[in-house]
Amino acid sequence: MTLRGRWSGHDRAAPVDVHAVRGHFAFPGLGRIVTNNAASTQPPDELLALYQALAPGYENVHRGQSSVSQAMTAMFEEVDRAVDAVAAIAAGRGAPGRPAPVTVAAP
Repeated sequence: MTLRGRWSGHDRAAPVDVHAVRGHFAFPGLGRIVTNNAASTQPPDELLALYQALAPGYENVHRGQSSVSQAMTAMFEEVDRAVDAVAAIAAGRGAPGRPAPVTVAAP
C-alpha cells in the first residue's frame, strides 16, 4: 500500500508497511476487520498502555487543587512543551530557547 503526498504538494508515493502498522493494534490478532473508524477509532496498544499507566493517579488537568491534580497538570505541561519544541523544529524555527537554523542561499 502507498500513500500519496497530496497535502505536501508532491505527487510521489511513499510506501507504508501495513503489517507493521497493524502490529500496533489489538483487532487484527482477534481476527476482526475494522471498517468503521470514525469518532470511535481503535486505539493503538501503546495508547492503551498509557491509559492504564495514567488511570490510577489521573485527576483533572488545570482544574484540581489536590497534589495528584497538580502532578497531572505538571506532566501535561511538560509533554505540551515537548510537542511545541518538536513542532518548532519541524517548522524550521529551531527549538525553544535556541536560535533558529540559519539558511544561506547559494550564490
